[in-house]
Amino acid sequence: MRLLFATPTYVYIIVNLPGATAFVPQDDRLHGFYTCRKYMQHYARLAGLPRGAATEAKIDTLFKQLGLAGQADTIVGDIFLKGLSGGQKRRLSVALEALTEPNNFFLDEPTSGLGNYKNAV
Repeated sequence: MRLLFATPTYVYIIVNLPGATAFVPQDDRLHGFYTCRKYMQHYARLAGLPRGAATEAKIDTLFKQLGLAGQADTIVGDIFLKGLSGGQKRRLSVALEALTEPNNFFLDEPTSGLGNYKNAV
């Protein structure tokens, strides 16, 4: 750890973390016209993952783990297109970053948009 900058209120430090790092922002920045599966396939290509059965299996596993298996072929949606709920969009954002299997995973407000337990049951 190395001290970068200090003020009376804040201390800024640089930490070198090993391996790949992923960050999921608080607000979901998703294009509404993709389906969940097409979004994951597109993101896999951008990340340099090979096309084929192994990547498709990884996508299907992430969908199952994050409760999106039933929405795999649903469009994401936006203000003009009906699609995923806010919580489902949040889980898709997490799945997109998890696709590359990062060593360090940072989530900004991971439960925003998911609702409370009473609403989920």
